[in-house]
Amino acid sequence: MGQAKSVLFLFFVFIFSSRTSYSFQDQPVQSKTNLLANPQRAVHTFLHWQQSGHQNPDYVIRTMKLAEGGKNQKIELADQLLKVLDARGLLINYESIPSNPNYTDSLSGLPQYILFPSLPEVYLTKTAQNEWVFSETTVSSIPELYENTFSSWFTFIVDSLPEWAYSEWMGIQVWQYLGVFIWLLAGLILMKIFTFFLDNYVRRMAVKTKFKWDDDLIDSIEKPSGYIFLAAFYILTYSNLQFTVNISHFLSILLEVALSASVVWLFYNLAEVFAKYLGVLTSKTDTALDDQLVPLIRKTLRFFVIVMGVIAILQNNGYNVASLIAGLGIGGLAVALAARETLANFFGSV
Repeated sequence: MGQAKSVLFLFFVFIFSSRTSYSFQDQPVQSKTNLLANPQRAVHTFLHWQQSGHQNPDYVIRTMKLAEGGKNQKIELADQLLKVLDARGLLINYESIPSNPNYTDSLSGLPQYILFPSLPEVYLTKTAQNEWVFSETTVSSIPELYENTFSSWFTFIVDSLPEWAYSEWMGIQVWQYLGVFIWLLAGLILMKIFTFFLDNYVRRMAVKTKFKWDDDLIDSIEKPSGYIFLAAFYILTYSNLQFTVNISHFLSILLEVALSASVVWLFYNLAEVFAKYLGVLTSKTDTALDDQLVPLIRKTLRFFVIVMGVIAILQNNGYNVASLIAGLGIGGLAVALAARETLANFFGSV
């Protein structure tokens, strides 16, 4: 219960801080002419004219010219695509979008612009009328993207809620508060079920064996694997809460960092189990050299796991760590730090 309260408290602090610190992604002030003149103008047209206080469906559907159907179908497609981008936390950086009307993709050489590398099926293309609009591939894939982003049964429940559930408090709708509570509680319950299965079934199988290392293995992976399961569940389902793009963006970063940290924790514990197993093997030999090497291997593995984990987290969040790796000389640094005490003891015994 204490764990659940801590998770709820930290989550709501995060939501409120991100809500008050960031508004909708900044948009440049542009005229109502040449709405599709270049990729930047087309993206602005799509986003700006769907926001509260600026809604103009006639402008928005111009970005959906290549879609089949009438005006209502195009409005629905635009609305679904916006909800997908917001729920997945895909922030638009206008400064990075080309304003050149003759822009071509550097890889394909075609007049098209991909908005997000993680979502390559969503891209703009230039028409024969020199207008930048969403491609046929994009508009045809929007329904599938929407289904993959939002659970159908959860969407049905939200659409069936009474009108008071859509009222806002501090910029968040009432149903979202309830949804967050259920979402967090469901994750914790599923984690408990997962760890219960691991502890009561997998561990029983390990106890029946004559080996000791498999018991140590279960002990080392039980907690981190539970948190990996929890973080993975939250990552796969947080989009159903339909938060604003800023909250979804920072929530996705938080969950990805939590998942990566849990994986690092898992491999850190596995390194300890491996070193312990090596210690058992070396204890059966008559030489002292291998006994001295085991602590070196243990420290090197731990250091390597932590450094690689930090590098992976930084890389996944857009930081260029290639120069950092080259400058540090990770391999030599790890061995030097881990071996310092061990080598001193070894040479002292010679």
